[in-house]
Amino acid sequence: MNVATRALITLWASLLALGVLAQNRVTPSISAGPTDGICYSLGGGIADVLSNLAPGNAANAETTAGSVANLQLMEQKKSDLGLSMAVEAARILRVEYGAG
Repeated sequence: MNVATRALITLWASLLALGVLAQNRVTPSISAGPTDGICYSLGGGIADVLSNLAPGNAANAETTAGSVANLQLMEQKKSDLGLSMAVEAARILRVEYGAG
């Protein structure tokens, strides 16, 4: 299974999990990156989809410094979903946890 397929499966699982939360009012935060980057547009699109899937709830795409900041915000539990380049996530796993 290639990386793109894994990413899509992870995204789909996240969407399903948020569907379960649709019974309660939630405001998921998506760390998306700088406003001039592609990830910010993608984060905004994900926020729109999540908001439409759970009426009465509103997901927000948040502006950040980028991939590393998004991962840090997730680790600090200040963001529910963070968009990141795979290479940055792998680097942090190697540095922080000695993986790979």
